Amino acid sequence: MTTTPYSPTAPSTELKGRVVVVTGGGRGLGAAIASHIAQAGGDVVLVGRNVDVLREHARTLPGDPHTIGADLTAPGAADEIVAAVVERYGRLDGLVNNAGSAHFGDATSISAAEYDAILALDVRAPLMLAGRAARAMTGGGAIVNISSAMAAIGQPGTSLYTASKGAIDAATRALAAELGPTGVRVNSVRPGLTRTTATEYAYQDPALLQAYHRTVPLGRTGDSVEVASLTTFLLSDAASFITGQTIAVDGGHTTSNLAVFS
Repeated sequence: MTTTPYSPTAPSTELKGRVVVVTGGGRGLGAAIASHIAQAGGDVVLVGRNVDVLREHARTLPGDPHTIGADLTAPGAADEIVAAVVERYGRLDGLVNNAGSAHFGDATSISAAEYDAILALDVRAPLMLAGRAARAMTGGGAIVNISSAMAAIGQPGTSLYTASKGAIDAATRALAAELGPTGVRVNSVRPGLTRTTATEYAYQDPALLQAYHRTVPLGRTGDSVEVASLTTFLLSDAASFITGQTIAVDGGHTTSNLAVFS
């Protein structure tokens, strides 16, 4: 059992010398997270299907960014990714399981193929990668799973997506219990509506946006930097005694009942 003694010195959010894998790191939240980690001094490895997109974003980052093209749903992807990172850097310190795919549709019409595709990318892939990454984190490390506020609320047409994100939150707790004795921390970040290319549709619908704002105590949607800063914090020594937690970045959306009274 590996234990990390408490240090009375102020812990730092700096990630200098840390190697961190970010899946889906070329666009949206993943790109913002990768940028924030790099700015904190970390060596970022961007993983995703579109290598050109990954490389384009990597060119904007400081430090020693690297890209790996991979289909995360392929059976051997997790082993191959971790092996490539360890071969290049000699270590692996952090993992951000960000890649995923949303699905909206009535439960009465979802096909078996749709179930398999979403669960393969949103559940199986991050869990396998977490397991393989943890095995390579011989000196301890941190894993952050990107969830969604949708996992905490019931909304028509979202059963498959909420199931996948709910599974990630539950697995986060189990992984934290399992991996804690090895010095690996596991947490989940649960963003509310945050502006990215994938959510731009909401921002083009003023009525929808205003309706959402009325359900948020802080009265607005999120910024990707707010999600990225929390993720970086959880990867850092400043969060050295935090594990097994799901932390919402949603302006209070999932903990309020404003919609009823608006």
